Amino acid sequence: MHARTNANRTFNLATGGLLILLGLTFLTQNLTGLDLWDWNWWALFILLFAGGFLSNVWKIYQAEGRLTLAARSPLVGGLTLSLMAVVFFFNLGWGLVWPLFLIIIGMSALVAR
Repeated sequence: MHARTNANRTFNLATGGLLILLGLTFLTQNLTGLDLWDWNWWALFILLFAGGFLSNVWKIYQAEGRLTLAARSPLVGGLTLSLMAVVFFFNLGWGLVWPLFLIIIGMSALVAR
């Protein structure tokens, strides 16, 4: 029963977060006049995978009380996918954001030290 409670909590958080994000999107469009539907919405699907990786990082952190070596790969994967989604979503140039990949790799080197 405990696992079911956690599953419900995760579902509620995901649903609530999605509704808040959708509401903020419509509010931004109404207030600014930006046509947000012309953006690359498909890039949000990449964020689903990034969220899965980052969820694993959070579980490891909760279990160990710190980021261990086991969290390194999902952390790099989650941050890299998140950055890629932002680049695709906002049509940013790779030449603009490539240093952020170096920062992600540097951060991963600090995990479990």
